[in-house]
Amino acid sequence: FAPAGIQRVAIDDGRIRTVVAFDSGGLGGAELSPDQRQLAFIRLRDGVTQLVVSDTSGGNVRVLVNGAANPLWSPNGQYIAYQTTDSDIRAVEVATKTTHRLIPPERTPCPLRAPNCTGHFATPVQWRSDARAIRYFERRATPDGLALELHEVDLAGRPRLVVRTNVPGNPSFITGNDTLFLVQQAGASNGTAKSIQSVNSRTGAARVIYTGVTRFQEKVASNGPWIFTVAESGGDETPLLHQPLLVSLSTGEAKKYPYTLGGEVSHGYFLPDGRNLLLIACVTCRDPRYVEKWDLILTPMNGDPPRILTGSESSFKDFWPVGVTSDGRTAFFTAEQSYNTRVVTFALPK
Repeated sequence: FAPAGIQRVAIDDGRIRTVVAFDSGGLGGAELSPDQRQLAFIRLRDGVTQLVVSDTSGGNVRVLVNGAANPLWSPNGQYIAYQTTDSDIRAVEVATKTTHRLIPPERTPCPLRAPNCTGHFATPVQWRSDARAIRYFERRATPDGLALELHEVDLAGRPRLVVRTNVPGNPSFITGNDTLFLVQQAGASNGTAKSIQSVNSRTGAARVIYTGVTRFQEKVASNGPWIFTVAESGGDETPLLHQPLLVSLSTGEAKKYPYTLGGEVSHGYFLPDGRNLLLIACVTCRDPRYVEKWDLILTPMNGDPPRILTGSESSFKDFWPVGVTSDGRTAFFTAEQSYNTRVVTFALPK
């Protein structure tokens, strides 16, 4: 947690302008509401982490619960799921502040990259598309090895096993999709995957859709037919070379861009128009003499050259995506600059 504020970056001149002094105590994870009118975020106040909701202008700030992390809006905007400090998962009704206990900490939570852990994943969690239940993953020891299970629990606390599969690896949800999820087969120790498989959440049947060294991504899929990931080459002896990659969910076709960014790509996700990606990348990190500078890059999916949106004088260390408005014109981020975490608003080009 670090001193926090809301800022807006104008694309025409790249200048960073402060919108409102947000909070001086510290800011954690944040997420934009489905109607793009509210922000949910975690702030530190007097040593207590609070789940807070405000307007996107920073006004009408109200605390919903204490001791929270990883907020996640329901699709209808009525609830926010969150993780407690004990790895319990709950949901709070935004209008009434009524809380529902969904997943008790019965077993040790599994970190995403701990392949031999048995227990539940405190994250990632996904709301079912009808907003009546949340879904989460567990690993269980079976005679055939570790099984990956997809569970869901409704707001009354009633659990249900959705599907079990013996596919090992790190799971992630496909945004807005109740039928498929992805499993990334563990690769090297530096956080790369050797393959990506899609798993049918009704039958447990798995299909390899891409084989090759890729970077782990927190949100690797959009609502459409493409998965975004990053192909990786290089290593200890040669500089890293990251290349944006689209993989078709239906055919497994891999579409690489005709250019490379170099350095590292920390995040990438689709704009609502389905024709552009936003990449968060350090294009200077390839050279051993680099100066660490993270930029927001608009990347057309048709292969046109990318466009750096961040102003030349900005010196953000990293970005973390929060949400994009449905018109694709404004994106929200938390970003670290000079050890200060801020929520940043970018006005995107048409």
